[in-house]
Amino acid sequence: MSLKIVKRWGDFEQLNEIEAGTATSYEKAGYSSSPWTTGWPEDFGRYQANDLLWVALVDGKPAGFAVCDLFKDMLHLEEIDVHPAHQGKGIGKALLTKVIEEAIMRRATAITLRTFSTTPWSINLYRKFGFQEINQGEEPYYISTHRAAERSMGFPEEGRCTMILPLSSPASVNSDTFLPNHLVHDDGPRTRHVEG
Repeated sequence: MSLKIVKRWGDFEQLNEIEAGTATSYEKAGYSSSPWTTGWPEDFGRYQANDLLWVALVDGKPAGFAVCDLFKDMLHLEEIDVHPAHQGKGIGKALLTKVIEEAIMRRATAITLRTFSTTPWSINLYRKFGFQEINQGEEPYYISTHRAAERSMGFPEEGRCTMILPLSSPASVNSDTFLPNHLVHDDGPRTRHVEG
């Protein structure tokens, strides 16, 4: 398998197809698919114009993507999807690594995200990278807008959580790999480096 992460992609419909495919994982876990199929080409275009879109290519074909927004000095991971045919192959880890590298490059103090605490494939990935759940009173100012948007799209509030990966301390970043120190141990990074 040849994996490459790119930041420019022309066919946003293919990304919508990945998003729709990912919805099946949530359907199998008992969630409605309607909230997961909300991507629109203009949204992907906005992310790409802001240099906050990553597309994972497997053997030259899109298999996953990640999109973020920047709020002052924090990066918010809006979505990360890997098509079910490619799940479990390290693509989500590779995409998340690119998001972390971008946050560090932009000198972000933290990365935030919203996810289900009840879906082990997502919550466990984020925990492995050092993300921690935070209480509603500790959330950055922009999360309330995300909560409202989730409700309007039909996301159930129950089981949703906000997570944060602090990056504010320069000592928390490894100067050789540009990854947070907790992701690097004696034999190198826990995630493989992917070309970007």
